[in-house]
Order: sequence, then structure tokens, then C-alpha cells
Amino acid sequence: MYALVFIVHISSQSGHINYNISGYMQITRIYLKYTHIFGGFMNISVKRFTLIAMLLAMTIVLSSFSIPVPGGHLYFNDLVIVTAALMLNPVEAFLVGGLGSFLGDLFFYPTPMFVSLVTHGLQAVVISLLISKKENPTLTDYILAVTIGAIIMVVGYTIGRSFIYATPKGRNAQTTIPDCPS
Repeated sequence: MYALVFIVHISSQSGHINYNISGYMQITRIYLKYTHIFGGFMNISVKRFTLIAMLLAMTIVLSSFSIPVPGGHLYFNDLVIVTAALMLNPVEAFLVGGLGSFLGDLFFYPTPMFVSLVTHGLQAVVISLLISKKENPTLTDYILAVTIGAIIMVVGYTIGRSFIYATPKGRNAQTTIPDCPS
């Protein structure tokens, strides 16, 4: 695999950023470091990073395509989120599910973007945790994890959208029906 490698060095004494472009070179493996939310560092390969980026992009793009169902829509990005949660660790699954849904909503329909961030992020983390805890997950484990994830998504969107689309008067609002002339 060929890649253009940019090495960024920040000088601690002068505060300047120096860029060194090393050109094209054959790379067998590059380790990218990012901070784990629990502290420490994780090493991921370029192949894994590319997989996460592709799933994230698919989540963003597919958040604009849906099938109408009673009570709402079934968006195709849900398939990518569940697949990513089954394949990736919880932090990576949150990036694909939560951040991907957030960005998809930001681009296409921004009103529920924070609801999507929390709901799909939590859904992806829970599915990933349920599967990654098992050494050899069975089909029953997968079905249980996806079912719990679907429940989290339905409950999360129900609660979240009730706050977003609620009227200021709430349930106490009086609706008046005009009199029909007879």
C-alpha cells in the first residue's frame, strides 16, 4: 500500500508547527494513536482506521434514506450502526453510531442531531459491550444484543423527540373544536 505521509512536529520551545513531507513510500503498517476515553492510548492499524472511516461515511450518507413505517421512518444507517457495533470495540462503535448519526442529521435534518448522537451512540456502545464480553458469542447473543439495541433506539428517540417537538403548554393545552354549523 502506498501513502503520502505527513509528519507534523510541534516544537515545545518555540510553539511553531513544522511539516515534513516524506513523499510516497511503501507502508506495511502505520499505527495511529488516539486517546481512549478511559485514559491511555490505543494503537489501531491503517486497515482498522479505514474500516471505521468507511462505516462512519456510510452512516452519514445512509441517514438520508429511509422507509416509512407506522410511527416514523426506518433509516438505512441503522443497519450500518448495528453492523459496526457487532464488529468494533465500544469506543469505535460510538464513533460510527453516535458521531455518524450526529453528522448525518447535521447535514440533512439538524433538529434531532443531539438525540441521534446520544441514542445511536448508546445503542452502539451497548451492543458492542454485550458482544465483546463474550469469548465466543452465539447467534442467541447476537440476537439479544441487537434486540436490546433496538429497544434503546426506540425509547431514546421517543423520549428525545418528545422534548424536541413538545409544545410549551404540554399536556394541559386546551384544544378547541370549532362548532359546526347545522
